Amino acid sequence: MTAKILHISDIHFHSGSETDYDPDTPYRDALVDKVRESAGQAKFDCIFFTGDIAGRGAKAEYSIARKWLDNLAAIAGCGTAGVYMVPGNHDVDRAIAREVLVVQLAQRTVVDAANAAERERQLSRAMESADTGPALFRPLANYNEFAAYYGCEIGPAERGVWARFLALDHGYRLKIFGMTSVLFSSCKPAGGDDTRAQNLYVGPPQQVLRHEKGEIVVSLIHHPADWLIDTAAQERALRDRSVLHFEGHVHDRLVVTGAGRMRFAAGAASPNRYEAGFEPGFNIVQLDIVRGDREAYFLDVEAQVWAWQDNPGRFRLHLDHGDQNWRHRIPLPAIPAGAVPMMATDRLPPPAPRETAGMGPAIQRFWELSGSAKGRIARQLDLLTDDERRLPERYRYTNIFSRAAARGQVEALVEAIRAEGERA
Repeated sequence: MTAKILHISDIHFHSGSETDYDPDTPYRDALVDKVRESAGQAKFDCIFFTGDIAGRGAKAEYSIARKWLDNLAAIAGCGTAGVYMVPGNHDVDRAIAREVLVVQLAQRTVVDAANAAERERQLSRAMESADTGPALFRPLANYNEFAAYYGCEIGPAERGVWARFLALDHGYRLKIFGMTSVLFSSCKPAGGDDTRAQNLYVGPPQQVLRHEKGEIVVSLIHHPADWLIDTAAQERALRDRSVLHFEGHVHDRLVVTGAGRMRFAAGAASPNRYEAGFEPGFNIVQLDIVRGDREAYFLDVEAQVWAWQDNPGRFRLHLDHGDQNWRHRIPLPAIPAGAVPMMATDRLPPPAPRETAGMGPAIQRFWELSGSAKGRIARQLDLLTDDERRLPERYRYTNIFSRAAARGQVEALVEAIRAEGERA
């Protein structure tokens, strides 16, 4: 199989986005129409959403976003199981960072470290602490509740990064990493995260991007590398390990090709209509594994970059020297015969999206259950590790859906969720 990807970013849902008189509605409607047209030719396998889903990280904004995104996923043909996302700086609830002292202290201890080595040490200490680890993610609580429905929530156990798989032809598969650049975006004065290299920090654990031969690394993040404190480390990780990279934040389209890699920035789906260079946009990326001479294999990438134009108002293709598609061929390493994918010692590998296809409604029902009901389900199916049992409830159940899929317990989990819902 090949893979077809819709890349969107920076849609900034806000109170009023659900109404017919929201001025941003025509641009969102035009995006949906283009996706419907493209899906009529070939369905999408994935939607990559690289942050700034909400306007200010409010719970009501995500309720609006979910209705829109679920409809988009249905039109695209991938369904909710094919949706992948990472948070942006607008997905941070800054009121929590301003009002909760432990959040401020945890953030400043890391960001204000004297050097890179000390910053890494303090990040590790913070993540491993039962107090400061969850505190770092508290400003993302509303985002996490939304992202959990799509299996993309993040917590201290994952160090802010998730990984998923998508099978391709000839034994290759994508290993998709969702990276978090916004854990510290609210710990500086107002406007701080709009300044490069001031307080945005990813950290070495997220930059490992561990993979086996035959796994093509795809990375998603909101901020470009040059906005981070650890710019050099991020650029090195992406250069050495990531084949395809998707980002947002700057509200500008970008396609960069290099030896063995390709980078995409999506123009904002809903930029500020009063900002200079207002131009909504999105990307459609097609991947194919092709066989060359002498048993060599290549990843062929064809991208369509869509940008808004006025008079008449519509999305048009941004051309690459007259070509409607941006094209790049990337050589792939041979897959060793009998190779076994690497597995972390403390958790099962995440499943391919298709393994949990159709679980979206069950996942949502699970998060709506009481804490005691969630606990009964996890105990009944033995879906928690000892470390996870000690985590706060918000982060305790992060891995149970992928673990159930890997163990063949999906039907049992769905049935247990249904039964608890009826008890309530």
